[in-house]
Amino acid sequence: MTSESRTRVKSNQVKKEARRASKDAFDAAVGKRVVQAMDDRGITVEKVAAELGLTHGAVSGWRMGRAHIHPSDVRLIAEMTGRDFFWLLTGMTSDKIAAHVTEPLMETIELTLTIPCLARLAGLKTGALSMGVS
Repeated sequence: MTSESRTRVKSNQVKKEARRASKDAFDAAVGKRVVQAMDDRGITVEKVAAELGLTHGAVSGWRMGRAHIHPSDVRLIAEMTGRDFFWLLTGMTSDKIAAHVTEPLMETIELTLTIPCLARLAGLKTGALSMGVS
């Protein structure tokens, strides 16, 4: 392996580690807001797990910032807790985000996040839904 190849491999590893660290920090921040929303409403891990059809361990992982939480799950937790979805996901309320994006984009975001929720509630895989297969 040439020196240039080793440098390229090392650079790719650093980039991959940086992306992972960023994702982990994002998941921890979302998890912290989810915990706050659940605690404010007195909603237990067991209730969230049952409502979303997930394991206790998956929900506990979010709460501890050790597991990725899908935006469609954040959407359902927002509905359960009465908290603003965008605040749970980003730390900014819908009003603040709406000031920076167009209404059609907000509608697209809402629809994109609703489809996986509906698919899971119907017992379908999201991939099958997007391919038109039931």
